[in-house]
Parts: sequence; C-alpha cells; structure tokens
Amino acid sequence: MLDAAQQAGRTLRVGFTRRFREPYRGIRRLLLSTDKLVRGGAFDLSFSTAEWQARSNFLGDDRQGGGVIEDVLSHQVDLLSWLIRAPDAVRAEVGTGTTLRVEIRIGDANVICHARHGPYREHLRIDLDDGQSLQATGSRMWVGQQEGSPWPGRRAWLGDRLGLARDRLLRRPNVTLTSFERQLRDFQDAVRGMESIGASGADGLRAIEIAAACRTSISAGGSWQGVNPRD
Repeated sequence: MLDAAQQAGRTLRVGFTRRFREPYRGIRRLLLSTDKLVRGGAFDLSFSTAEWQARSNFLGDDRQGGGVIEDVLSHQVDLLSWLIRAPDAVRAEVGTGTTLRVEIRIGDANVICHARHGPYREHLRIDLDDGQSLQATGSRMWVGQQEGSPWPGRRAWLGDRLGLARDRLLRRPNVTLTSFERQLRDFQDAVRGMESIGASGADGLRAIEIAAACRTSISAGGSWQGVNPRD
C-alpha cells in the first residue's frame, strides 16, 4: 500500500485514531515543551470485538492473521511512537486468557503494555526523570507523582467510565466519534498539503514490523527482538 501510494502520488494515512484524542494530544504537548526525559511507563488497553464482529472475524482471530497484536497492540505501539519515539526493541509473552504482555524499549526507557480483548479499559502512564508521571485514559489527562498517584488503576478506569456516561447523558459526541471526526479532517488537510499529525504509511508499516517482532519473541520464549527505528 505504501509503495502503491508513492508510485501513484497519492496520500496514505492509517487509522490510528488515538493520536486525535485530546488527553494524548495534551501529553504530546507537554513532552514537546519539556527537556525532561522519559524513564518508563505502562499502557493498559482493552476493548471488545462485539461491535465489528458481525462484519468480520478477522481482527479477533489470530489464525486468520488478526488477533490482539494487530487489533489492540498496534494502537499502543503507534501512540507510544508518536508521543516519545519509535521503539528499539520489544519482547512479548502471552499471559492469562487473551492478555498479551509486551515490553517496549525506547532508548533507556521501558514501557510495559498489556493488550487484550474484553471490557473497555484504557490507561497510559509515562514516567519522567523528575518523578512526575503523565497519565491519561481515553477521555482525561492529569499530571501526578509516580509514587502514590491519586488516579492509579481502578480509579482511572472509574473516572473514565463516569466521563463517558456524562457525555451520553448530555448527548455530547463521545471521545471515539470526536477522534474519528478529527482524523478525517486531518486526512483532508494532508491531501491539501497542509500540516497533518495522522499516521503515515511508514507509521503503519512500522506497526506491522513491530507486530512481527512480537510474534517472533513469543515463539522464542519472550526474548528481546530488535526493530527498525523507522522515521
């Protein structure tokens, strides 16, 4: 697809919509405005296959080439690459149930990702070298301390669910619809030659390469696998 787009002189973008969620955009703005270094972090992401299962089983079936790596982890990999930079190496292992645990090395920082199919859950934490922690769910962002954070784990999940419920009660567009709308507008800007933050074909290819490295790591008992730090 990338080669075809380049040969035809066309714009290619990949549907990594989390780049367009305001909490993550806020984290990116903070990271771009500081000289503090990222020392580690964690990213927990889970969502159901129910909404699209009626159309295709591909993304939910590892035997067909889809599964948690392509359907869930790909979004985590792209977002981390966009917020920090492209990973240098990964190692992966299958945990209980369908949970995938992937450790992503980005320079001197290690970010641990948990990816699964199931009830919606989303929580990103990026630890800085000054002891602060940038955290976000799908609908909110905050800055706290790495130790004793006021919004760890379950409280982050509860706050996110309450925010989504409030949007439904007030009949406001939810975060998913808003991010899709922003993504489509960004694609229009890219086609017109304007500034764009959407995932390029090269970004999509990087996610595929990292997915392949994760599969190799799982087959090799969870060993580290280097990945191409594609720009």
